[in-house]
Amino acid sequence: MALTRRNARLHPDTLPPDNVLSDWDLTVEIPFSILGLQRGKSFRGNFYKCGDKTLVPHFVSWAPIKKLKPDFHRPEFFAELVIA
Repeated sequence: MALTRRNARLHPDTLPPDNVLSDWDLTVEIPFSILGLQRGKSFRGNFYKCGDKTLVPHFVSWAPIKKLKPDFHRPEFFAELVIA
């Protein structure tokens, strides 16, 4: 089985104090085979980020969710994802 690669980092390269917001990224590469996916095939889904416990609560999704309250598990708002 292929290994999953990952990389996480904070910006700037030093850790900020607990009360300071900071920028960060996370990159994860997961082999399609682990998920049972094949190139050229498609499926429906969404990507989302919940910041409900942050200093400024926020919610973001890749595909629009047309509800007043965040509800990220609604298949009617999933969009097509194609494995290229």
